[in-house]
Amino acid sequence: MLSRLVYGTQVSLQAAFQAVFIGVVLGVPFGLVAGYVGGWTDAVISRVADGVLSFPPLILAIAIVGVLGPGLTNAMLAIGIVFAPRFLRLVRGSVLSVREETFIEAARSIGTTDRRIVRRHVFPNIASPLLVQVTLSTGLAMLSEAGLSFLGLGVQPPDASWGAMLGSAFRHLSREPWQAVYPGVMIAATVLAFNVLGDGVRDAMGRRLGRGS
Repeated sequence: MLSRLVYGTQVSLQAAFQAVFIGVVLGVPFGLVAGYVGGWTDAVISRVADGVLSFPPLILAIAIVGVLGPGLTNAMLAIGIVFAPRFLRLVRGSVLSVREETFIEAARSIGTTDRRIVRRHVFPNIASPLLVQVTLSTGLAMLSEAGLSFLGLGVQPPDASWGAMLGSAFRHLSREPWQAVYPGVMIAATVLAFNVLGDGVRDAMGRRLGRGS
């Protein structure tokens, strides 16, 4: 049990980071384009994101895994796709407020290209809320991975993750209920740690911005 808990720590954390990374890679570029360009481009990207968000996240992830097949990589890809619209909307909203700032107008007036403006001026000013969202989403990604592995759609035997251990323990719950306690406590404690970390990062970013103003 101890060895599987230790090994499951690596798998669960790796899966959570992988899912968040996929969500950031898919969502942030489209959010930057939608927020900065605006117009019909913003409308099309936003409607696609709203369509994805209209589905229950776990149901959509199960459907994607059902198409791609069970496995940790496919499960994390599914969770990353589910997370992408969240990052897209966050980045889009932040860019909409930043692009109207005076320093953006000054950069345009001296002939700076849009690509350089986005890279040097827009993105650094939206990095703080994005970092907070990444931290909070890591705990949610771990819960999602545990749910998919519990259902047999994530980590496949003989590999171990905390969600897979819960799924295995559930089948023997009447005879050995203690087997579900340890992975459940590990999931709860780790998700709580990421949420506390996210709150701390948000408070720290708020204080820094307050001093800067």
